[in-house]
Amino acid sequence: MRTDWWNRAESWRFWLGTEIRFGPSIRNEIVRLAASAGKRIFLVGYASPSPLDPLYETLVEQLQNEGFDVQVFFKVTGEPASSLAIEGYELASRIAPEVILGVGGGSVLDTAKAIAYQIRTGICVDRVLGGMVERKSPRADLEGDSDPPGMPVRLILMPTTPGSGSEVTEVTVLGGEFSSQDCPGPIPVKWVLSSSRLRADVAILDPEVMKACPNDLLYRSAIDALSHAVESAYSRAANPMSFMCAAQALRILCHVIPRLEEGTIDLGLCGGLAVAGMLGGMALNTAGAGVAHALAHGLGAVLGLPHAEAIAVALPQAIRFNRAEAQNQLATLAEVAGICQSLTEQEAAAKLEEWIWAVTDRVGRLARNRYHLSSLDENTRSLIARSAEASSILPLRLNPRRVRFEDLLQLSSAIVSEGETSPGS
Repeated sequence: MRTDWWNRAESWRFWLGTEIRFGPSIRNEIVRLAASAGKRIFLVGYASPSPLDPLYETLVEQLQNEGFDVQVFFKVTGEPASSLAIEGYELASRIAPEVILGVGGGSVLDTAKAIAYQIRTGICVDRVLGGMVERKSPRADLEGDSDPPGMPVRLILMPTTPGSGSEVTEVTVLGGEFSSQDCPGPIPVKWVLSSSRLRADVAILDPEVMKACPNDLLYRSAIDALSHAVESAYSRAANPMSFMCAAQALRILCHVIPRLEEGTIDLGLCGGLAVAGMLGGMALNTAGAGVAHALAHGLGAVLGLPHAEAIAVALPQAIRFNRAEAQNQLATLAEVAGICQSLTEQEAAAKLEEWIWAVTDRVGRLARNRYHLSSLDENTRSLIARSAEASSILPLRLNPRRVRFEDLLQLSSAIVSEGETSPGS
C-alpha cells in the first residue's frame, strides 16, 4: 500500500462529536433520544405532498403521545436558500425548542442545521453571510462576537436518503446571491457555511427508511457519496484518518453501485449506502472538498441542477484536471479500496479515473439532456464559473492543483459539452 503522501503532514486532527445510531428500525429510538433534552421539539421536513408524509405523520403521533410539544416546519422543497433558514429560525424562536429534529435528504438536514446554528448562537445567517463576503472566509463562527449567546438545543438528524453525509458534518449549504464588481448583476451562489455549531448531537441511520427510495434516487445518492470520498482523499487537508474513511466509503460503493445498476434494492444494499455516505461525510468534514464541489455549486446556483447531478458532470472533469497533482492519492485510494492491485501508480490512478467516468455517466447524461447543457452560451458558462469562485472559497483552497478563474471557465465549458474533453487531458 502506498503511504508516502501521508508524510507531508507533520500534524493533523480528526474529530467527530456526533453520536451515530445505526440499524433497521433504529428510528424508533427518536422519542427516547429527544426526551433526554426536553419536551419542546421542532421538526423539519419536506413540504407536502411528499413521499415522506406517512413517516412524518407517524413521528408526530409518536412524539405527541409521549407528551412532546411538536412544532413542524415542512417547507423544504429543494436545495435550501438562506431565506428559508431564516424563516425556520424565526418560527422556532417563538417556541424556544429544546430539540430540533431534521428528517429527510441533505436539503432538509442542511436546513435543520442552519436553524440550529441560529438558535445556538442567536445570530441570523444573513449577518453571517455578510461577514463571509467581507472576510472572504467560509467560516460561520464569529469568535469573540459581542452579541449574547443563543440557547442550547439538541440537534438530531435522520437522513432518509444515503449519500449527502450531512448528518455528520459541520457544514451547511444555502443558496443566495453575491454582488461583484466583475459582474453587472447579482451572482447566484451556494454558500458553504462551516461551524462547530452546525454539528448534530445524534445521527440516526435506518436502512429500512432508505429502502423506500427508488433506484434512481439511490444511484444519485451513491454518486454524491463517491464525490465526497474522492475529493476528500486528494484534498490538501487530508490525513490518515480522513483518508481511511474515504477509502472504506469507496470500497463499499464499489460493491453496491453494480447492484444498483442491476436494479437491486434490499436492506443490505441500503445499509451499505448509508454507511458509505456517513464515512464520506466524516472524511469530508475533516479534509473538505475540491474543485468538483465548487463547480457543482456553480451549476446548482445558476442552472438549478440538483447537487448529485451537478457532481456527476463535474467530478470526472475535476479528476482529470487534478490528475498530475493527485496521482499518488488516487492510486492509493484505488489500491486501498480494492479496485486494483499490482499496478503502477499511474495505471492505478488511471483505472480509478476510468471507473468514475463510467459510473457517473448514467446521471451525467441525464443532467446534460434535462438542462440542455450543450446549448449554454458563453455568458452563462462565465456566470457558472463566477458562482463557483464566489461560492466555494475553501474547496478551491484545498484542491490539490491551484485553481484560477480561467481554469473554472475552461472546466465549465468542458462540463457543459459532451464531456469528452477537459483541461489537462
